[in-house]
Formats: sequence, C-alpha cells, structure tokens
Amino acid sequence: MAYAVWSERLSVGNPTIDGQHKQLITYLNQLHDAMAGGRETAIIAELLGKLHGYAKEHFEREELLWASKSYAGIDGHINDHRDFLVKVLDLNLQLHSGKPINSLEVLVFLRDWFLHHVATADVAAAQAVNAAPSRFPWRWF
Repeated sequence: MAYAVWSERLSVGNPTIDGQHKQLITYLNQLHDAMAGGRETAIIAELLGKLHGYAKEHFEREELLWASKSYAGIDGHINDHRDFLVKVLDLNLQLHSGKPINSLEVLVFLRDWFLHHVATADVAAAQAVNAAPSRFPWRWF
C-alpha cells in the first residue's frame, strides 16, 4: 500500500500542476519504500535529492502561475515553498555528513506538509487565480 495517496481533493484543476503533484507523491512513496526497506543511506540521500530538485522546479512553475494572476497570497506561498526546500536540503545534508535521521519523523513531515499544503494552500490559490483575469494572453487554467 502506498504511503501517500493522490485524491481528487488535492486537484487544483490544472492537469500540469496536478501531474506534478502526482509525481511528487511518487517520490514520497519511493522514499518511504527505501527507508522502510532499510536501504543504504546513499540511496535515501539520492531520493531526497530527487524530491528536492523536482519540488524546486515545480514550486518555481507554480509561483509563476500564481504571479501571472496577481495572486494576493503569493508571498506566503513562496515562503512556504522555501521553508519546505530548506528542510529537505537540511535533511539531505545531515545524511551526507553521517548524522542519523529519524526516518519515520522525516516521512511524516514530508507527507503531512505536502498533502496539507496542496489541499489547503494550492487549492485556495487555484480558486483565487481562476476567478482573476490573466495578465498574460494565454490561459493557464
């Protein structure tokens, strides 16, 4: 059974963003499987690195989308993203330096932060930007 599961309540109504969220859930599940399976630290660090890189790319795209619609909550949204990326980077640095990490604590944090952020902040942002006129000639949603 998957550790983190996609559901329609997480949908922001944009196939690209929803697809990226699904990919992030896939990375969370891969990380869970590696940690639960007692995989070596290098593999866990590699998966954390993948999660960090993909999340960073996704956040940049999402922030551009929210900014293109003059989303009023963009600053807080960006701060949430940065806090998440710093935490994941810090965990990876701990692993690379040989410091032990609590796998369960890491997994719970990553899953809960991500699922909560998508279900609340992203869905709210999507609702707000869908109601706003675009500053660009194309339609994102």
